[in-house]
Amino acid sequence: MKNSTSLTQIALQKFKKNFWGVFSLGFLALCVLVAIFAYALAPDNSENANQMHLSIHSKNPGFSVKMLTIPIAVESQNPFSVFFFGKKNADTEVPISKYSLTENSIEIIEYTPDGTDGLQKEYALSLFPKTNSVDEIPIHFGKKIPARYG
Repeated sequence: MKNSTSLTQIALQKFKKNFWGVFSLGFLALCVLVAIFAYALAPDNSENANQMHLSIHSKNPGFSVKMLTIPIAVESQNPFSVFFFGKKNADTEVPISKYSLTENSIEIIEYTPDGTDGLQKEYALSLFPKTNSVDEIPIHFGKKIPARYG
């Protein structure tokens, strides 16, 4: 084996022998990769990880509530943008305590943290694409989610 007299190679050989130096460099590289791929790793992949509902924001972890998702058309997003910046979510999510179905709409009572009846609202069947009847709205657009904040 030939000894190298290059200052760069000498410095690299000394660096490789320093365990804490190599470990620190690896840790910094891992931190940089986690920062770059944060949206791919995060459980909330909405843009800016900013999906919050004021009526349930201070509930304990494990709390769940029924949600009605009212879809709103959003322009398509390229996969690169979704991967690095998150998915644009224009849908409106409404925490609800009760709902009833009428002939051409769904009537909801919004969830309130103090247990009183919230606002009563009505949403027409035409707001929900790919549904042929009102009975399909709770199946496709109603979900029960746990509170993410506590």
